Amino acid sequence: MPLFVPVGTTAYQAVVLSNIKDEFNEIDLDCMPMGIFSKLLDGKGRPTAKEYVLQARDRVEIYRPLIIDPMQARLDRAQKAKEKQPREKPQGENSSIKIAKHTNAKPKKLRCKALEAAPKGPTT
Repeated sequence: MPLFVPVGTTAYQAVVLSNIKDEFNEIDLDCMPMGIFSKLLDGKGRPTAKEYVLQARDRVEIYRPLIIDPMQARLDRAQKAKEKQPREKPQGENSSIKIAKHTNAKPKKLRCKALEAAPKGPTT
């Protein structure tokens, strides 16, 4: 949701004006790092959030610590998906799965008639 602030407002002031602290109590504005479009305002090569004056259409971001390592989260999702997959029935004499026999028939060549019938010049 866009927030309109006066010219000369810093990133830190904009976050305070947004009242985001009221919605997310766990946010500590003085400790959590902030950035603009994924560029950290850390005072090392870029100004701090309290120094950076916002430009038109800047997106201020507040970075929270990760709850879980992204690689571990991906592995956990893959494991859950694997557990949900149904087991295949073993094939053998008592199996109810029938396998079709292969034939020596050659496959038919298919042509796309829609491409052949398309007009080559501009249509009016």
